[in-house]
Amino acid sequence: MTFDQWYTESLKAGLFKRSEWVKHKPLSLYVRCSTITPGLVELANMTSTQKGKGGLTKFLDKYEPDVMFLVENIQNLRLAKYFLKRDYRLFCGERLMPTMIDFALSPHAAADVEIFTRHTRRNGGYREITNMDDFIDAAPVWES
Repeated sequence: MTFDQWYTESLKAGLFKRSEWVKHKPLSLYVRCSTITPGLVELANMTSTQKGKGGLTKFLDKYEPDVMFLVENIQNLRLAKYFLKRDYRLFCGERLMPTMIDFALSPHAAADVEIFTRHTRRNGGYREITNMDDFIDAAPVWES
């Protein structure tokens, strides 16, 4: 199934479609509808057959104007910096040795950050990362 098919069947049709692997060449994306914010698409996992060739950029350029994204568990430093450059709001848990970005909100989803703030307080809280260099000093373990 392609992302277009999944999105049309899930969100535009008003259905709460289960999590699913979808294709948007060269990407494979594990997506789901958010249970926290209606209309938000969670990108839980992604792989590419052509890393570093612009596949993710093309995907986001196409869909970000209409789709709010939450990217989960960013464990790759290059990817975290990429999302920060795209004006995503990055958050990590309030733990002693954070080793990843827990989630990133796309620019127009960031308006809903208050919803996440209320939700995450019940789950231990999160802090926003605005400078990756400061974060890297506190979180030296990164997947390359």
